[in-house]
Parts: sequence; structure tokens; C-alpha cells
Amino acid sequence: MANRNLQSIFRQCFSEYSSVENNLFINNRLFHNVKITETNAQDKKSFSNASVEYIVGEGLPCYWLWTKAFEEITESYCGENKGTLRECIIALFEFLQDENNSSQLLKVKKATTVAEIQAILSHHLFAPLVSSGSYINDEQFPDHLKKCPACGENLELGDTSFGNYKVWHGHPDIAIDRCLVKIGTENDECVEDTDIFEYELTDPVSKKIKIEDDARETGGCDEGSELKGYNESLMSKNNEVENTLDQVFAQTITNAFYQAKDNPELQNLFIPSFLATDEKVQILMYNADNDRMLKSQDMELFSDISDNGLNNGTVICIWFALNFMDFQQKELENEFEAIRFEKSGFQEKLRDEILSIYQSELVRPLPMNDSEKECRNVKGTAYHLWNSDHTRRMKERLDTLDEKYWTKSHH
Repeated sequence: MANRNLQSIFRQCFSEYSSVENNLFINNRLFHNVKITETNAQDKKSFSNASVEYIVGEGLPCYWLWTKAFEEITESYCGENKGTLRECIIALFEFLQDENNSSQLLKVKKATTVAEIQAILSHHLFAPLVSSGSYINDEQFPDHLKKCPACGENLELGDTSFGNYKVWHGHPDIAIDRCLVKIGTENDECVEDTDIFEYELTDPVSKKIKIEDDARETGGCDEGSELKGYNESLMSKNNEVENTLDQVFAQTITNAFYQAKDNPELQNLFIPSFLATDEKVQILMYNADNDRMLKSQDMELFSDISDNGLNNGTVICIWFALNFMDFQQKELENEFEAIRFEKSGFQEKLRDEILSIYQSELVRPLPMNDSEKECRNVKGTAYHLWNSDHTRRMKERLDTLDEKYWTKSHH
């Protein structure tokens, strides 16, 4: 892809004058304030069994958090400092110009399993957007997928487990630097994303989001309230279907606590996680210091109006989030208070001893618990044994023989 096309990408993504029909434009992507009403974060629950009830409120345009990134991209490409590009900027430019990688990423549309989606997105979307290029798919990944189904290269596998067995814990699908990714399906889309939001800027600090008139008719907005245009939609959950978004909330919050522990440079930052499918990406971010949660709307991964077939606006938003340490606006707490955004309320609902676990006792990787040790012992035998009650009983008998006759010295 020529540099001329890179200029076209940036114009489509950043310029308000590029096109009325432009779905690549970044500033119409909103990050909504989230109020958490109930969780099982105090229980010994894995991420896959996490439960989170929440309310979605107002949204902020993307640049509210990442003006610095907008400036640096534009100045790096159009300005005078082209010779001193940071590695993360180079990674973005190379990604947007890599036709081979784009064609491999497009193959995710033909993926037939969640595992294939995970393999392609980890290798061709998330990893190339960080300067290190490193990622880990959890080692529990299906055995038949050691290679990327798009390009045939080996996948990076490892142990992504973290948390604490006393509270939320588990194995995220993908770890990218300090961020996590959960792979979902289109059935995991969120109810509130069917609403159409538009924003209207008032003054430089208080950027209020106005909800469409039809949303007001649903009773979501109270014209007499202090926060006009505040749309609260309590999420309803289908108990018969695993709610993938609950897992993402739990992973996002737990990871933010883990990353902020012992890392002063991460204090007061929103630490992101992602929910990704073969069509869309959603970004969730939690600030553990100020107990604030933000959640984006679903963002399309692909676009017919792009030369490379990708929705480059979504790609750049993912890049913003992955490189949050470089670009995220800091010291925003006063601004959130000025526009009267509520805190998430997650921490105030936890007992002190539970909150303390999240703040100081999370570990990575998780030590093996008893059931995992059992499974590891069975898998370590010379024969292929099914992991069943009978197998365990027979293994115990063999262990008794081993201890009695072979581990002690006999004459």
C-alpha cells in the first residue's frame, strides 16, 4: 500500500469533512460510563462463572481519552518529526500498509470455529499492533490448532492464568502485553448496542452526550434530571446462555488491579481488555485507583469502503487501547467529577478483606489447584488414561504400590 493510501486512511479516520457516510471516522465512537450493581466477585469463581449486573450510562467521544494519540499520529505522518517515530507509531503505520497481513486477517470471515477466530485475531490483529509483537494464546488452546489457519505460522502458546482462587480467577483467551482478549461469538452482542447514540459538544470540559429522541421515548431519559440525556439500561441476562460479557467485565477488573499493583506508572490509568468476534470488537476499561469503568459500543472490524477491507477506525481504536501507557490522558478524575459521571461502585460493594485480595494478592500464573494436579498426574502416566473416577482410583492404588515398593530402599 502506497503512502498515498496511508494519507487517505488518516483522512477518513480523523477528518470530520471526509464523508457523511463514513463509518471509519473515529470520533463518533463512544465509551460509555458503567455503573455496576451486583457481582459475584467476592466468591471463589472462575472468570467463566463470573456474574456482573450493570447499568450503561452516558458516553464520551474517543478523543476525550486519547487526544495525545491523535496529535502524535498526525504530527508523525504530516509534521516535521518523521525521523523520530516511536516504535508503537511505526507498528501502526506498518500494520496499515501491510497488504499481506490484511489479506490474512480477512480470512477470519471464513473461520468455522471460535478457536480459528482466536488464532487469526491473535496473530494478525492484536499482536502486530503492539511494538513488541508478542502475544500468548492460553495453553489450553485446542491441540489441533498449533498453527494459524490463515498463514500456517506457529502460534504463541503459554499460561495466561491469573487472579486468586479466593475470588475471580482463570485463563483469559489471549494476553497482549498488559491487556487481555476474550473471544466471543455474534450471539454475545450487547442489548444496548442496538441503540443509536450521537454526541453534541457543549463546552471544552463538559462534553455531554445526547441520546436520540426515540431513546427518550423509551423512558430512558429524564428531562428533569441533572444529567439530561442520561440513558440507563439495566442489562438483562439469559441464565440459559453463558454471558461472555460477564467474563470480560471480570477479567478487565481483575487485570486492572493486577497490573496496577506495584506499578506506579499505571496509577490513575484505564487498563483495557477486549471482547472480539469475527466481525466486531468491543473495548472495556477499568481504572482501579478511581473505581471507574468505561465500555465502548461494538465496533466493526471490516469495511467495504476501505482499500484494505478493514475498518481502519476500529484498528486505530484498538491500537489506542493496546498502547494506553503511551497515549492515554492522565489525571482525568477531576474531569469525570466535573461532568458528574458516577463511579462504577464495584469496590464499595466488597468487604475490606475481599477488596484487599484484589489490591494485593493477585498472582500470575495461578498455582495448580488440586483438580489440576490430579489431571496433570493422570496425563503424566505412560499410558493414555481417561480422566474418570475409576482412573483416579486405579492411579491411587498404583501410587500406593509405588510408594511401598519402589520409593524406599529395599534389600
